[in-house]
Amino acid sequence: MDNFAKAKIIWDEADRNLECKHFSKIVEIDFHELETVVAEGANMFTSLVEELSTGAFLVIRSCFSKEEIYFIKESMLNLQEKTESTFYKMDRLIPDYWRNITPEIAKKYSVPIVKQAAYFFPWNDQKELFALINRRWRLYKVLGGRSEDFAEHSKPEEGYVDRIQVVQYHANSGYLPAHQDPDHNQRLFISGYLSKQGHDFMGGGFWALNSKKEQQELEGLFLPGDMGVGSARIIHGVNKIQGKGGDIRWFLGLYTNDSDCVKKRKTLQAA
Repeated sequence: MDNFAKAKIIWDEADRNLECKHFSKIVEIDFHELETVVAEGANMFTSLVEELSTGAFLVIRSCFSKEEIYFIKESMLNLQEKTESTFYKMDRLIPDYWRNITPEIAKKYSVPIVKQAAYFFPWNDQKELFALINRRWRLYKVLGGRSEDFAEHSKPEEGYVDRIQVVQYHANSGYLPAHQDPDHNQRLFISGYLSKQGHDFMGGGFWALNSKKEQQELEGLFLPGDMGVGSARIIHGVNKIQGKGGDIRWFLGLYTNDSDCVKKRKTLQAA
């Protein structure tokens, strides 16, 4: 049995037994070790998926080098330089774009998030970016009970699409309220950390609800280049970023979204 099929059985069992809204513990692993576990480590793979399905938050160390972080950031900066802030529905083969989601615009969202975000789609010309990201994303898809190439080449008319999001949370404005991610396309929420609390910005950042039903800030765990994944059902958010003018929290988000061809598409749910 393939690992993704084993993982699907574990997640399906978790659906019957648990409504997991808080994280249970932190588990750390190096990126290269995770690659080996997903490819070859049958027993350890099963154990890791079981932990994730019952609320563990997985911290994956050293996923990206400094050069790769620079490349990811430049992908957004180049888009901002060449185009104006705009918005497209995912109902056709739309171009890559970026949007400045101000507090006023945020009111239109089901979960009012303030950020600047660049959105990249696999049918456009950012092939090098997707090649870099997919090496990581495929691991998380398998951990979530999907084949490694699930949605990698899908189009909006198929009902779901992969989308890379590179995000700037600016100091004293950027935040994301408490929410849960939809888990019908992907079981895990996937975060990439491209900046460092205490260096690139002074405070705020990622938190998750713990077993005491408290918001536990976890941003300080991460170094640039690390990633984190957890069950999409875990309530989490981003506390308002603190710092001086010009300070930015950089973030990478990987999502297999319902496209706008789906009549009742599922998105973030406020918690």
